[in-house]
Amino acid sequence: MYLGDDLRKDMMRRYAAEAIGTFGIVFAPVALSGAHLLRGADGSVMAAALVSGLAVLAMIYALGHISAAHFNPAVSLGFAVAGRFPWRFVIPYWISQFSGAILAACMAALLFGAGHGVHIPAVPALQAVGIELMLTFLLMLVIIAVATDRRANGAVPGLAIGCTVVFDILIGGAATGGSMNPARTLGPALFGGAGALSHYWIYMVGPCLGAVAAAQLYEMIRGGEEHAIGAPNDLYLALKDIEISAMPVETPIRKDEQSMEKPPHINRPRMILVGGFLGAGKTTLLARASGRLLEQGKRVGLITNDQAADLVDTTFLRQSGQFVREIAGGCFCCRFGQLIETAAQIVAEISPDVIIGEPVGSCTDLAATVLQPIKDLYADAYDLAPLSVLVDPVRLRDVIEPGRLSAMHPSALYILRKQLEEADIIVINKRDLLDAQERRDLEAQTRVAFPGKAVCGISALTGDGVDEWLEALSRSEEAAGARIVDVDYDIYAEGEAVLGWLNASATLKSMRATDWKTFALKVLERIQRTASDRGAEIAHVKLILTSSTGQYIANLTSTAGIPAIRGTMEGVPSDVSLVINARVQMSPDALQGIVEDVLHANVGDKVALQMDTMRSLSPGRPVPTHRYASLI
Repeated sequence: MYLGDDLRKDMMRRYAAEAIGTFGIVFAPVALSGAHLLRGADGSVMAAALVSGLAVLAMIYALGHISAAHFNPAVSLGFAVAGRFPWRFVIPYWISQFSGAILAACMAALLFGAGHGVHIPAVPALQAVGIELMLTFLLMLVIIAVATDRRANGAVPGLAIGCTVVFDILIGGAATGGSMNPARTLGPALFGGAGALSHYWIYMVGPCLGAVAAAQLYEMIRGGEEHAIGAPNDLYLALKDIEISAMPVETPIRKDEQSMEKPPHINRPRMILVGGFLGAGKTTLLARASGRLLEQGKRVGLITNDQAADLVDTTFLRQSGQFVREIAGGCFCCRFGQLIETAAQIVAEISPDVIIGEPVGSCTDLAATVLQPIKDLYADAYDLAPLSVLVDPVRLRDVIEPGRLSAMHPSALYILRKQLEEADIIVINKRDLLDAQERRDLEAQTRVAFPGKAVCGISALTGDGVDEWLEALSRSEEAAGARIVDVDYDIYAEGEAVLGWLNASATLKSMRATDWKTFALKVLERIQRTASDRGAEIAHVKLILTSSTGQYIANLTSTAGIPAIRGTMEGVPSDVSLVINARVQMSPDALQGIVEDVLHANVGDKVALQMDTMRSLSPGRPVPTHRYASLI
């Protein structure tokens, strides 16, 4: 495998951070033991627990953003078994961790004398293994929960893990010393004589078994990949990003090319990212733009994105004959590794001229978290177009008209404003709903509200203005992501969390002739009526009904809006598949209850309903893989 300089340099930093962090968490308790003996006092279990826990907490906050703060061979093994850490980096991490621990024990021996902080069990060997297994099980369970689950508070990991170390040592310290870490035990054991080393196997076997068991258990109860996050606490995708940037994505490396420092790229596709809030019409624009480009003889790949799988957009685009890949479980900024990997797969499969990506509708800060990293790390792989942000006229007026009463939550409206502020091109969609004067006035108001930005109007539905937009992207001399904006991530997180997200799929079988177009509209109307009764604003509700003879796709983009539907079905098919996505300002549980009630009420006794999947969630705090503070 080709490993470029970017990967080697980055991994060396991570290895160094692991060694330094492990040094810190081993030196602290060993030095404490030595210091107590110098004063003629016995070290208490309480003191050892507190110092160990505080050391772990401090090292996590100091170095976790560099290496993910494993500092423990058992933890690295647990992450690898759970699929949250690449196996090929386990041994290098172990070498770093054991090296740091040995160096820490050596330094403590020089300063306080040898033999301090040694772990020798006070119970039979098998009992000691069981105790270490249970202590490490609890520790690893906390680590994998707070470090790799997007529902966890971003400030929690260090404190939660440090506290777990404290109570684990209080529980098991008198019996085994409460190691939970093969590196922590090996370092002092090397300076503690043959007796210490003879018991070392206990502290290797117990923690490793406990970490593996906890990691596997948490993956079983996590509740879906959409809840898993990447950086800074899970290196799996971050390392893939670096590796892909160091490899040619179009052609494999032949033996005669391995001496090259960096293989050349044969094709450098244009990458267009289309941001914008929920309900702006991004998917319709992707389909329309892709169609226009295909007519020009270009090869096009599409990337859709959502917080969960079963996306109406992906189903619609695939059934429209588009080449599309989906990234679920978080926005491009938090799934940056998957974005690059997916783009590389598209390049390998169809060698596209253009890749168009549609980020999650509630995502912002793309210029800092997606565009700058692409320009910095993948400039030789992708020709990045200026960032287009698509906006619905009604939502746009909510932002630019002072004193206008908006149904959107203020934090959700904050996200939309930030999307517009960072845009290179503001694209006002749905201009077919505006007369000529309204179009001119709205574009003029937008230029005043966001001076210096390119503004254009289109109708993704009719195709009006789409060619002009594509032409503007092709001839634009403005750098992609030319504006990094200040984003308050607390408000950003609240703006996402106020929305309940639901993705569901079902199989429908009619007992008698069913008008599926009317069926689809009634589903939207009932959801709309219930949301209105509860005072909940709809960001968007989409559904697609597919049969062997055609499809209907229906959508609703606000509580006060009018449901829209397009498509055809020949005849009266009896078997139909349904995919529905809903984003509404209410709790996920309440939203799921509404959708379930509406579907069952709609089918009545003439249609058999079988729910295939149902996922409802509230997005966690966004944790980008990268965030650049300055322009590239």
